[in-house]
Amino acid sequence: MFPGLPTASLTLTDLFSSPFHFSVPAFQRPYSWTTGEAGQLLEDILTAAGLAGRAGWEEPDYFLGTILLLDNADRGLPKERERRARLFEIIDGQQRLVTLAILVAVAARPGNRALALGCA
Repeated sequence: MFPGLPTASLTLTDLFSSPFHFSVPAFQRPYSWTTGEAGQLLEDILTAAGLAGRAGWEEPDYFLGTILLLDNADRGLPKERERRARLFEIIDGQQRLVTLAILVAVAARPGNRALALGCA
């Protein structure tokens, strides 16, 4: 019988920290989001974080959607303090994950106005 998949709810900080390193398998479709989809994702995140100027819309536990990652080493979920890099293949959620990585990289650039908004 299939033992099931280990699951976890992670913050964006956890997801973009060690031990997570990502690869996009060859079978995945190419990145195709436009500025429309990326802008909507950013707006949703800013609203959930209370940074979009919409009082009362904050969602501290905003659900970003399912992101399915495959650990080919089959070591299960990373332990809380594990920091050794591990490679995970993106099976589902590639468009969101890549867009988030781009947004984080842009927000972290020196002098970016997004830092003043607290989006970094």
